[in-house]
Amino acid sequence: MKLIKTLLILSFSSIIFLTMACEDNNTEDPAPESATISGTMTFVGDWPVDGTIGISLSSNWPPQGAPAASLVLDASSDNTYTFENVAFGTYAAIAVSWLDPNDTNPATNQHIIGVYGGTAAAYFADADSITVSEDIYELTSLDFGADFGLAHPAPENATISGTITFSGDWPSAGTVYLTVDNTWYPVDAPYATRSISESDVTANAYAYSFTEVAFGTYAAISVSWLDLDDTNPATNWHIIGVYGGTAAAYFADADSITVSEDIYELTGLDFGADFGLVQP
Repeated sequence: MKLIKTLLILSFSSIIFLTMACEDNNTEDPAPESATISGTMTFVGDWPVDGTIGISLSSNWPPQGAPAASLVLDASSDNTYTFENVAFGTYAAIAVSWLDPNDTNPATNQHIIGVYGGTAAAYFADADSITVSEDIYELTSLDFGADFGLAHPAPENATISGTITFSGDWPSAGTVYLTVDNTWYPVDAPYATRSISESDVTANAYAYSFTEVAFGTYAAISVSWLDLDDTNPATNWHIIGVYGGTAAAYFADADSITVSEDIYELTGLDFGADFGLVQP
């Protein structure tokens, strides 16, 4: 009888122990109150020498107002990002942008260079949204690329520059002009023109630069002397030098110049001008 009582006591104790253990195992972890979003960026091109690179989590896309979260990146970053304590909800995009320090207008000084799920070909309008909740509170591997080639806005015009080397004696009368010509030989007004005086020349060299040149193809860059004693516009212009052209060919071999969004800064367009050709 005593043995049976002992066994009953042991059995009852085991049941209590197992019940308490099961209750302990059924204790749930507290529900998460916020989320974490992380990933890796792959950068293309050279890191900008100025301005700020940032990554942001935006509630609206295209972005409007301040982002929900943001981080500043630099060249020493390991190309990974993590947003912590993110409020549950749906976010329109994760984007990397470059802040132009020379532009004080907040409407234009941010240039997007990469978006999670988005492509530059679609102007990043195809960005992927991100949703976090109590059930989806840790998103990892949200990886995407960013192209530093997009850091600077596309140029709207071009610059053309070079050096003209003069030979011979500067004329005592008349005016010397430098022109960017629409046609060659010139049959209409040049695209751009400026006069050159002897005081503008140093050691027979004149450095020129045309800025804000519209994209397109120009037939020639030429230097001419205007004979003020000749009132006939058909004969009073005398060409003394042309970029890429030679006097032996009567400058018919002038080189044309093309500028575009891809070719927007032409330098070293050097040529000579000979005052020995001033007299017809």
